[in-house]
Amino acid sequence: METPSFKEDHISQIPAIQLLQRLGYSYLTQEEALSLRGGKTTQILQVADKEINLLKAKAAKLREQKKGLTQQLLTGKKRLKL
Repeated sequence: METPSFKEDHISQIPAIQLLQRLGYSYLTQEEALSLRGGKTTQILQVADKEINLLKAKAAKLREQKKGLTQQLLTGKKRLKL
């Protein structure tokens, strides 16, 4: 008796692809898929990259602010009110 495969492609992906093919769907080559997307993938990645850079800059600014405040606390220039 053959041991069943528990790999994801055997359990879900291949049966799903077979069902879609029976419903009339067909494969697209990578070039066809990219041309049909009309460069939208690139635009989305550029927007995400810009957002990541903004968040990195904000994080760096907050780290500098934290460093300054910590220094003021350690030198006694600022005090915490408890």
